[in-house]
Amino acid sequence: MINYRPSTEHDLSFIDELLQLAKTNPAFALGYPNGSLKEVEQNLADIDQTITDRFFIAERDGSAIGIVGIFDASWGLYLFGPVFIHDQHNEESIKALLSAFLSQSSLINKTMNVDVRASNEALSTALEALSFVHTYSGVSMYYDMKKHIPCDDQPNIIKVSRENKAYLSRINEIFTAYLEPWADKSEADLIESLEGGATIAAILDNAKIAGAIVWEWHTDYGELEYICVDKEYQGKGYGRMLLDDAANSISNMMTDEGESLLYLDVSRKNTSAQKFYKDYGFELEYFRKVYQRKSEM
Repeated sequence: MINYRPSTEHDLSFIDELLQLAKTNPAFALGYPNGSLKEVEQNLADIDQTITDRFFIAERDGSAIGIVGIFDASWGLYLFGPVFIHDQHNEESIKALLSAFLSQSSLINKTMNVDVRASNEALSTALEALSFVHTYSGVSMYYDMKKHIPCDDQPNIIKVSRENKAYLSRINEIFTAYLEPWADKSEADLIESLEGGATIAAILDNAKIAGAIVWEWHTDYGELEYICVDKEYQGKGYGRMLLDDAANSISNMMTDEGESLLYLDVSRKNTSAQKFYKDYGFELEYFRKVYQRKSEM
């Protein structure tokens, strides 16, 4: 029988061992959140939490065999893992731990998301058996900013602030019309992104916004969150111009520390967008699947 308990400081080396296993072994791999102990600690620090607040240790016969975490962030509740040691990472163990873990009264009435690398078949199968619904399949890609050669600045690209209400409204219209991940978002989410440190740039065509990009740089890595060009203006190279502008800006912000990669995610169904990013220089990191378990309230 598998039991679980809250983690302590004494468990940090074990947690780090399994985080590294999940990062380097495709069969154990996770989507968001992932990384080493240090990276996850930073992720948690951003939402005022610590490793021992959020991680639990799975045990069998008194021996630690796995970990599971929970990230109750402002943008949603995410399950981290589970990840088990080599000979225990299977569908049966995952289902047993999750069944016990999800029975907590504090979690049963919350909608929960799980981001899994498609190579982790045991976790995907266990989630589906526990009534998690597969909601999205994506492709995670990255661009090595150290290889970027700065381009000429585009005079028809402007930075958008929260005071530019007409511009934000127009960007929201474009994103709503053409971006699948924007289906449940609004103008307020653009303002929230700006307040959280993101940059929004728009490209103008005869003084009218033709497209926009949203990105954020975190000292040693970046996230390309959204980019879209209105169908009326596609075919003019505006998407590449927006990417060039973001890459130029990031080049000016980079330090010599860290890996200096710019990450993005695109739907597996959107093959034209994947080709666009690949042609620009982005490389495949992994395929991902997102599951959701709806609130029982």
